[in-house]
Amino acid sequence: MLRRSLCVLGLLLAMPAHAAATAEPRTAETTGEPFMRVLDDDDSGRVSLQIAARTFRRGPSEPSITLVGAAHVGEPAYYNALQALLDAHDLVLFEGVGPIWARLGQDATPTDRINATRERLRTLAIAVESRRRRGETPDTLDALFTGKGYEARLLRTASRDAWGRPIRYTPTPDGFDLTSLGADGAPGGVGADADISLKDLPPLQDAELDTKKGIQSMLAHATGLVFQLDAIDYDKPDWRNSDTTAEALAYAMAGHNPADAHPGRGSPRVGGAGEPLFDLLRGEGLLGRFAGGMLKLIGSNPRSRAMLRLMLIETLSHADELMGMDVEGLDNMMDVLLEQRNRVVLDDIRGVLEQQTNRPRSVAVFYGAGHLSGLEANLEKMGYRPESTAWFDAVTVDPIDTGLSPQQIRAVRNMVRGMFEAQLRAATDAHDQQGSEEPND
Repeated sequence: MLRRSLCVLGLLLAMPAHAAATAEPRTAETTGEPFMRVLDDDDSGRVSLQIAARTFRRGPSEPSITLVGAAHVGEPAYYNALQALLDAHDLVLFEGVGPIWARLGQDATPTDRINATRERLRTLAIAVESRRRRGETPDTLDALFTGKGYEARLLRTASRDAWGRPIRYTPTPDGFDLTSLGADGAPGGVGADADISLKDLPPLQDAELDTKKGIQSMLAHATGLVFQLDAIDYDKPDWRNSDTTAEALAYAMAGHNPADAHPGRGSPRVGGAGEPLFDLLRGEGLLGRFAGGMLKLIGSNPRSRAMLRLMLIETLSHADELMGMDVEGLDNMMDVLLEQRNRVVLDDIRGVLEQQTNRPRSVAVFYGAGHLSGLEANLEKMGYRPESTAWFDAVTVDPIDTGLSPQQIRAVRNMVRGMFEAQLRAATDAHDQQGSEEPND
């Protein structure tokens, strides 16, 4: 149980915030340096988790590619530095397991477009109604995009129907309506040309409006840090979501073909060991409620916050080992969360390199640091070589700020490190024992 819990904690910190070329397996070796390291200042006792941004080049006329590692919770200064770095690139490919209605391809069927438009109307309706209940009824949909972060980008996408036309927002004396004019962009019509109106959809439920904070957001608050999706401004024209969708991820996790995911079909239950992880990420289920309560309790005490930061540092510094562990019930989940999502990024990179015109001079891939060693291995197979590495302080613990002595900081780190090392040894022993029991041909 502890072994699985450690893996889940590692996944929470290194996996997506908010999961057809062949990607490398988790055991792929790379010639590059690690993307995460812990920096110790022996004199002051200060400890910092640093995450790398590594630039690769293939030739003078080829785009540079920078793999920018992300910690999903971190210091405000860390995200400010990443924002400046990312904004300096011509194109940013970023992770974000979002809804399928936001990622329609050019080959989407009329039925897919109708269902995606309905889901966009509902997403906008939840945002508008939530503000109405706070006494902040927006005059226009543009008022929904004032915030910074991933949500603003998602709402801007939702404000256009699946044919690319603006959705009409009409305040009424007792509420509001939202309307798409369908495929033809004209009132009336039948089939795909028919208007789609919010008033024709099932009414909003209170459960939809009771939006819960995910466990990563709770973790950020409890540690006095900030959450990546709130800290980074994603709503930029040269930023492209390069990830799978939530529905395709759930299909793959449940053992189905992710290509079977379509707007309006919903998502299967993941099942098995992956179900508690998904509930935990959403802050739902018994484990999610328990974790949320514990994080609130921890966040009320400055010393506890510092100790939790130390656990974050040690957990993330062991992320590669955790993701390489074979844990019963989590094997398929690890493959989906890492390899299948990396394939999306690699396909997008290859598409950029094949562009004949308007090819960007610099591309940044902004992804969880746990993905980057596999991406690096594939870049090197494409002929890219590392040119330079910059390091950023993501999470720090300083005795002066926390009230913990350097000795206490070392003691907490040694305790957590010992737990990880014991579990890694147990995993290795179990793997070796299994191998020795297999019959010889």
